[in-house]
Amino acid sequence: EISLICMTIAFAHNGGLTSTSLAIFGAIGMAAGYAASFGPLTWLIISEMFPSSARGRALGASTILNNICAALVSYTFLSASSRFGAAVPFAGYSIITLFAILFSIVAVPETSFKSPTDIHADIQNMCFWRFLDRSHTPISRANNTSVNQNSKQQFDLRSTLL
Repeated sequence: EISLICMTIAFAHNGGLTSTSLAIFGAIGMAAGYAASFGPLTWLIISEMFPSSARGRALGASTILNNICAALVSYTFLSASSRFGAAVPFAGYSIITLFAILFSIVAVPETSFKSPTDIHADIQNMCFWRFLDRSHTPISRANNTSVNQNSKQQFDLRSTLL
């Protein structure tokens, strides 16, 4: 996050030794920060959260999502920087990173030394996931007296994979 803010400031103030220094610090910090945090932790958390029977599917889905996000960054950076200036894409990516950090704090449980069953129980006890589960209402028939048979077999990805 700090590195993205440094890049935003550096490109907002074109030229000068300070801008160049901030840009170099930001670029090195982004590469080092990703290599020490979101990069390996994505694979580690996925491999710890899912049992062996579902781990391959979870890693495959995670890889696809990771590649889609990388492609979005690649496709949006040049067009956004030429249209709005070089600082705007870094500011936008900084905001997205802040949301990812906040999501990690409120929705990703500690996984060290825990079984997938314990992690699943921790997920169910986190207020973020309880809010999502509570807001889900079953599909009912037109007269609202009984629940549709198909809604009894609702698909819950977290429960299926865990």
